Amino acid sequence: MNKALLIHGIIELLGAIILLAKPEFLFLKEYTDESLHLIRMYGLLAAAVGALSLVLWKHFEYRGMFKQIYLILLAFQVFVVFHLHGMLQTGTLTHKGPWIVHLVLVAVFGLFYFKDLDRFGHEK
Repeated sequence: MNKALLIHGIIELLGAIILLAKPEFLFLKEYTDESLHLIRMYGLLAAAVGALSLVLWKHFEYRGMFKQIYLILLAFQVFVVFHLHGMLQTGTLTHKGPWIVHLVLVAVFGLFYFKDLDRFGHEK
């Protein structure tokens, strides 16, 4: 799980830099002032989630609280994948790159979760 948090933190922070510095890189069909503001707002969220992942990576312990936060980050990535898939289906998002990156993150998070699940004690 620790490695997944490191990978997640780095990818989210790279994504945040891209979205904040060059939001047009998101491959949308159209850009308006409103969409650029929303893209940058997601960039700020990506920076916060990436920073949270790196803090968790640095201080990781096999305790229930870390497992719960890890599952919340996994759920966040699943929702992002569904949202990006919807954007691809409607033609709003014109490139599969962001969807593939988040889909890979879901797979990595899931694999590391099930690989390390038995390392957590049975806390009450």
